[in-house]
Amino acid sequence: MKTTTLLLTLVAGAAFAGEPVSAPSTCATAPTLGEWFVGGTYTNFEGDTDMYALQIGRDLGSQFLGFDTAVYLETGIYDNHSALEVEYSPFTANLKLERPLVGPLNLYITGGLGFATWESGADDGTSFYAQTSVGVLYNVCERFEVFAGGRLAYLEEASDEEIGWEVGGRINF
Repeated sequence: MKTTTLLLTLVAGAAFAGEPVSAPSTCATAPTLGEWFVGGTYTNFEGDTDMYALQIGRDLGSQFLGFDTAVYLETGIYDNHSALEVEYSPFTANLKLERPLVGPLNLYITGGLGFATWESGADDGTSFYAQTSVGVLYNVCERFEVFAGGRLAYLEEASDEEIGWEVGGRINF
């Protein structure tokens, strides 16, 4: 019995001997530049207007002042909770600058120009639209990132700029 116990102890000890091996991580930093991405953003402007937007873009594989660059198209829809029933749908071409802060946490800055279609009762039209945002982006894993920040939007038709906070995510291909 002692021999069997000793033999099992030696076999078990040999199985656990050596350096521990860790499994490769399934999450890593964002993929290399030069790839496509799609995403979505929710923005709350001053507590009375929501904007839901979709994005499609491509990392350019170049840098500007130490920031990685990307371009993307964005389209959205405003949901205005005020008494004025005005619907806006912005369409913009945007530039995104991104720079690592710490580990998978990055700083981002975006800016875009385009137009917005609007409708209010019997009136409708098209107007100049611009937006800019700044915030932090976290690379959850190789193909998925989430971000949060602030956004400033300007609609010429309303001669108004709105400030809000945004959250969103992107899938990298």
